[in-house]
Amino acid sequence: MKTRYMESAMHKLMKSASMVCAAGLLETCIRTRLIPSNGDYRGFFAHMETPAVITDRGMEKLYATAAPLEVSREQMAAALEGPAELSEGLRLHGKAVSAGNVFWAEDESTLNRLRQELEDANETIEMENDLLRYENEQKEERARVDARNRLYERAAREVYPAQKRLEALIDQAQPGTDGFRGKMAEICVLNAYIKRRANFVLLSEERSGITAAEMRAALSESAVYLGYCGTAATVDCEAEKDIPFATAAAVLDTYEAAAEALLGRASYLWIRLRDGELKMIADCAELPETGETPLPAEPGDEDGSACWTIRWEGGAANVIAVTHPCSASLATMDGCNMGLTKPFP
Repeated sequence: MKTRYMESAMHKLMKSASMVCAAGLLETCIRTRLIPSNGDYRGFFAHMETPAVITDRGMEKLYATAAPLEVSREQMAAALEGPAELSEGLRLHGKAVSAGNVFWAEDESTLNRLRQELEDANETIEMENDLLRYENEQKEERARVDARNRLYERAAREVYPAQKRLEALIDQAQPGTDGFRGKMAEICVLNAYIKRRANFVLLSEERSGITAAEMRAALSESAVYLGYCGTAATVDCEAEKDIPFATAAAVLDTYEAAAEALLGRASYLWIRLRDGELKMIADCAELPETGETPLPAEPGDEDGSACWTIRWEGGAANVIAVTHPCSASLATMDGCNMGLTKPFP
């Protein structure tokens, strides 16, 4: 058994060695040219379909391919310096070789066509991108305009009752009559409230609270016009904290109702603003009725003078919803265009 295995291995080894020797013999014969190989280069070159020629150093054509290549000496000389344009999409290339030169032409029309198609596609994509960018900008602008319109509509709805009362006062104010000056003073007081109240709505879009300085500015402007009505008013602001928008609107509404109730009844009004409290001290013997207000106006006494105290320690939670008899529908808001474009100073 062992002898048989050894004989089989020796047979395979001899077979492999014989194949290696035969391959080595063939390779030796080819290299020593005993067996011809790679012959008839001229025939191979003549059957090529690429337009090409081989010339001597004097630019005389020696060999040419099956595809004709008609070029002048000047064109061949230029091709040796760099690719020369023969026609649209056809370029002549040249390279110096041993004992001569070789020239060949490349048809780049397909490449140029593909390049042009790519450029057209890129231009189309760029135009589409520009169109999409413009559409997105238009959508963003429409969204901003819609948001502004909704904000202005909201401001108009919230001051609509006061706007209607202002129109009524304007209709009653007749120039040249005895009560014209007084009516105009009342109009100024109400108009200042409408402006500041609408301003609060605009500011609520930017932030959630009204600063103490903004509330003081609203009260100070109202105090100026109260003076035209015969009520000398001063504002003392000790507040520092911001007031939530809903609470600030309720404070201003309640203050306006109380201030209008005092017209013709008080010659002096001291307005004191603190964090969580607004106190209105007047020199009248008895406080008039303010009607229903968003925040309670608590009557009291301050150093012998009648006063109202408006508190909002609980923030907007203490606000009482007040339903105005006027409809809030914009469709019925005759003359309610306030021309709001930005928050008032």
